[in-house]
Amino acid sequence: MVCASVRAGSESSQKPSSGARDAIKEPSFESTQQQSIQQPRSGAREAIEESATRSHRGNARRGESNAQPGKNSAPQGGSNARQGGSFAGEAGGDMAGGEKRPLRLVVIGGGAAGVFGAIRAKEMAPSLEVRVVEKSQPLGKVRISGGGRCNVTTGLTRDAIHLSSHYPRGHRELKGSFFRTHGPADTAAWFTQRGVPLKTEPDGRMFPVSDSSQSVIDCLLSQADKLSVTISPGWPVASVSRTPSGRFLVSSSKKTPPNINNTTSSSSSSSSTLSLVADFVLIATGGSIKGHAMASALGHSIVPACPSLFTFNISDAALTALAGVSLEDVSLKLVVPSPSASSSPSPYPTTTAATTTTTTTTTTTTTTTSNSAAAPATVTATSKSKPKQQKDKEASFMQRGPLLFTHWGVSGPAVLRLSAWAARNLHASGYNATLVADFTPHLSAAALLSALSTAKSSLQKKQVGTTAPVELNLPRRFWCYLLDRAAIPPETLWAHVSKANLLALADVIHKAELAVAGKGRFKDEFVTAGGVPLTEVNLGTMESRLIPNLFLAGEILDVDGITGGFNFQVN
Repeated sequence: MVCASVRAGSESSQKPSSGARDAIKEPSFESTQQQSIQQPRSGAREAIEESATRSHRGNARRGESNAQPGKNSAPQGGSNARQGGSFAGEAGGDMAGGEKRPLRLVVIGGGAAGVFGAIRAKEMAPSLEVRVVEKSQPLGKVRISGGGRCNVTTGLTRDAIHLSSHYPRGHRELKGSFFRTHGPADTAAWFTQRGVPLKTEPDGRMFPVSDSSQSVIDCLLSQADKLSVTISPGWPVASVSRTPSGRFLVSSSKKTPPNINNTTSSSSSSSSTLSLVADFVLIATGGSIKGHAMASALGHSIVPACPSLFTFNISDAALTALAGVSLEDVSLKLVVPSPSASSSPSPYPTTTAATTTTTTTTTTTTTTTSNSAAAPATVTATSKSKPKQQKDKEASFMQRGPLLFTHWGVSGPAVLRLSAWAARNLHASGYNATLVADFTPHLSAAALLSALSTAKSSLQKKQVGTTAPVELNLPRRFWCYLLDRAAIPPETLWAHVSKANLLALADVIHKAELAVAGKGRFKDEFVTAGGVPLTEVNLGTMESRLIPNLFLAGEILDVDGITGGFNFQVN
């Protein structure tokens, strides 16, 4: 955010408090949504003050007046920003009597990154006029994240290198001062000090004690109201450009539906427009194409976007019939074929980082751990022939953890982590891959075969479909699925199971291959990989390294983490 860094996402169904409702005022314009939250960074105050000094000095040199940009000014009203007062015109100019007009910040995007960025900017520079413009209702993605509980951050508070290893995109840049200046402990402290204490669950995820994302929403909106931050929903931002004086012109428009109850009025819809001039702009539009277009138009390069954190479609009717069945510990290997030559190009300028990320075949030295929501992926790449040609390479990714069967395929922490690490490879392959599953990773091949052989000798008069070896710890419905894949009828007596049957069953249990044919259905749960490269942003202040007084925060940046509170922490 403006002079801040760390993101979030969350949700709930409770109604906002009165203070939270007061923060949402008449529209002034819009922006796209965001699902993360930025936290304070050292050097942030200095960045705002330095930028403010630059702006005032520029006004003095140019002798600029407080000129209005035209008819499309903001709604008139009181002077307080929360009351929808006029926010158009050149900011920072001279007023009557030589008094300086307050500097102005426009935040494009009313997600957690945008709202939190507005709060932090106002805390650091109380005289700053701050307005958040959002195309719909603020904090909408926060409301639907984390299953309605909001996974605010992670309880993993080790060094920055360890934390950065949980980010498929951005881990190199995050190894620096990012987490040292504001880590998970700081995030937890910020919310706790404002009445939202957090709790740590066994897997390391941190949630509000209330188990409701509404607590986070109310906290953010109440803080915005307390600091006189204006939040203007209902205005989609169309463009951001630089004025001749070096400031920013933010343009928005929306259509008003016809008045069907008044027969004397026009039956056609009308259009309202708004132009806003600001000294500072924070783009926090999430992973939307419009946000990327704004950043690109101002001079930033864009790493092509693609989904991350999604479930897998599996074309197996017998498997999808298991919807609702879960396994506590499964080892998964995802093998992704070579990238397709028909990958869609990005409409915006790209950087070398984009190509590198898309075709990466680097082998990491990190290892996976069982049932860990924080496990980084083990990534390998192999080449069947002609190693110099990328098209002949395939990449494999490994994860271990809980697995859930769904009506369309598979989900669960292990699958979501795989989708994050393999996001670009899967996107390039058209979401076609092979998932190799070991359903008993706690047993070696020899131990598994021994358990099956023991069952054959000790359960001779029992049907295999009703008595699975206890060592396997598998649900009965899933056990029958495995028998079907091994071509063993469930009514077969254990005494009649041949050695070949046992070997076939052991092979299915340890090396079942599932064809991935697409990503899951619930796109609202996706995190977007891609956006403005972190190398083009000062991670100490979140200010653009290319455009002075422009800040970027949230999912518009090319950084994303795995599940477990990591995206809320830095996106």
